[in-house]
Amino acid sequence: MLDKLKGYSSLFFDTETSLERENVFSFRDEGSGLVLCAPHSTKSFACKRIKMQDLYTGELVRFLGEECQVSTIVRTKFVPFKVLVSDFVEEKGLLDKLFIDVHGMTNDRSFDLAVGTGIKEPELYDGALHVVSVLARKYNIKMVVNHPNYRGCAGLTGRLQKKHERCTSLQLEWRRDFRDFYNCPQIVEKQTIPFMKELVLYFKDSQSFVLTKRG
Repeated sequence: MLDKLKGYSSLFFDTETSLERENVFSFRDEGSGLVLCAPHSTKSFACKRIKMQDLYTGELVRFLGEECQVSTIVRTKFVPFKVLVSDFVEEKGLLDKLFIDVHGMTNDRSFDLAVGTGIKEPELYDGALHVVSVLARKYNIKMVVNHPNYRGCAGLTGRLQKKHERCTSLQLEWRRDFRDFYNCPQIVEKQTIPFMKELVLYFKDSQSFVLTKRG
């Protein structure tokens, strides 16, 4: 597992800088109802500045996509202007899909995982949040819901809600040690990956986070 994750790193480090809007994102289509996203797997441009990459999110998403046979979107090159994954989703005709949008936060947080429901109230995602919380307890992951810095209002989750009134995306923001398979391999191997695999397989062929039954 760890060797395979490390093998993906060349896709996201030392990536090319381009002035072309095409092929900023790479979509691997497995025909699943769920799509895993890592929109900041390389550095990007946002809020009139360069945003550094969310380290190892691309590797995790690619690994999980192949392991679970789930479609994925990752950013694979830097352009010095804003290119949104929400626009890419629309251009690809993927608005009927569910999305788990994977991001990264720094190590100075007291929690391991921040789950965001964008601009919508968490009650709308009640079933999905129940599944996430059950898995978090199983794998000893400290999670919070809708931390003010990690709701996902400005990301894929919030943009799909604002533009299309769709509650089809859920944001997961991982602390760095839960992504860093180089320096914290046991955490990634024993907690992050098993948690994510169960979550992905649960929603793989679902059509809504809102209507997910508790179980």
